[in-house]
Amino acid sequence: MFGSSVLDMAVGLMFFYFLLSTLCATANEWLAGLLHRRSRTLEQAVRRLLGDSAELTARFYAHPLIQSLAPGGRRPSYIPSRTFATVMLDLVGAGGGPPAVCALLEQAGGDGERARQVLARWFDDAMDRVSGSYRRRSQRSILVLSLLVTVAINGDTLALANSLWRESMLRDAFASAAREAGRGLHLSALDLQREVERLRPPLGWRSPLLPPRTQLDPPPGLPWYRDTFVLGWLASKVLGLLLTALAVSLGAPFWFDLLNRISNIRAVGQRPERSA
Repeated sequence: MFGSSVLDMAVGLMFFYFLLSTLCATANEWLAGLLHRRSRTLEQAVRRLLGDSAELTARFYAHPLIQSLAPGGRRPSYIPSRTFATVMLDLVGAGGGPPAVCALLEQAGGDGERARQVLARWFDDAMDRVSGSYRRRSQRSILVLSLLVTVAINGDTLALANSLWRESMLRDAFASAAREAGRGLHLSALDLQREVERLRPPLGWRSPLLPPRTQLDPPPGLPWYRDTFVLGWLASKVLGLLLTALAVSLGAPFWFDLLNRISNIRAVGQRPERSA
C-alpha cells in the first residue's frame, strides 16, 4: 500500500510535468511561427553559404523553385537539398556563384549529376549544423517559457507532491490520467484545459500567501519563530518552482516515454513466487 501510494504520487508528478511540457512546447512553436524563426534561421544559413552576399541571396530566393516552396512572397522554412543544388547550378550558369560553390563544381569535373549530388551533400551538412544550433536555441526558449508558466500558475513541485500524498482522490485522478497518456493520448490545447479542470491540481496564487498573522506570532521564548517561518516558506517555494521549471524544460517526449515505461512495468506486475 505504501509503495503503491509513493509510485502513484511519482506518476502524478510526471503527468503534471508532461502537461506543462506540452503547453510550453505548443507555446514555443506558436512563437516560432509568429516570429518566422525557422525561415529566418534558414535564410541566415543560406546567406552564409553564399558568401554573405546580399545580391546572391536575393537572386536565390527569387528563383521560381524557391518561391514555389512558400507562395505569397514569404521565405520558406524548409528547402530540399536537391532543390538547393538545382538552383545553385542555375545561378552559376547565369554568371554568378560564391567561390565555395565554384570550387565544388570543379571537383565534379563537368558532370552535371555529380555536381548536383556534391552541392546537395554540402547543403545537407550545413543544415545539420544549423539544426543543432536551432535546437539549442529552442531549448533555451523552452526553459524560459517553463519558468514563466511555472511562476504564473504557481506550479510548486513540493506543494503538489504534498497534496498528492495527502489526498488519495487527487492522487488516483492523476494516476488514471497518466495511464491514458501512456496509452498514446494526444493532447491539444483544449485537451490540456479540460485535463486541468478535471484534475483540479493545487495551482494558482492565493491571497494572502502566508497564514494569518495570529498563526505567525512567535511562541513564548522564541522571538525568531516568525522570521524563520517566512524564510523557510520562501526557500521552499523557490525550490519547488525551480524543480518544476527544470523538469518541464526536459520536454514532453521525455515525460511521455517515462510514463509509458512505468505503465508497462505496472502492467506486468510482480513475478509470482515458485512453489516448493
